[in-house]
Amino acid sequence: MDKAAVAAAIEQLDGVVSADVGAYNTGTPGSFGARVEITVDQDGYAALGEVVDGAVRAVAADPGQYSTYDFEVTAPDEAEPDDLIVLTLSRYRGVIPFDQGTYVGSTLSLTAAELAEVAAG
Repeated sequence: MDKAAVAAAIEQLDGVVSADVGAYNTGTPGSFGARVEITVDQDGYAALGEVVDGAVRAVAADPGQYSTYDFEVTAPDEAEPDDLIVLTLSRYRGVIPFDQGTYVGSTLSLTAAELAEVAAG
């Protein structure tokens, strides 16, 4: 995975302010996950489903050899627009246009097979 290229592709999505793609050890020897952190503006927040879908597709275009792919989104706080809050993506299932994945805390986590399914759909 070319992390910089994937982050740049995500940053091209409408409403995305920045994106960071990294990796982490899952705790299982030899198993690594990709972590995608996205910051959106008000437009990106309004189009959250499209942003998450576009980010998943950008990662799927160059997935590398990770066992899991975690997506996290931050957006402006409505009460304090200069501050950011981490969105709990499970609360936005109705706008995310696919059913694959597991919601853990604020994160949407996809296996490699689920990532491929979303990209194919």
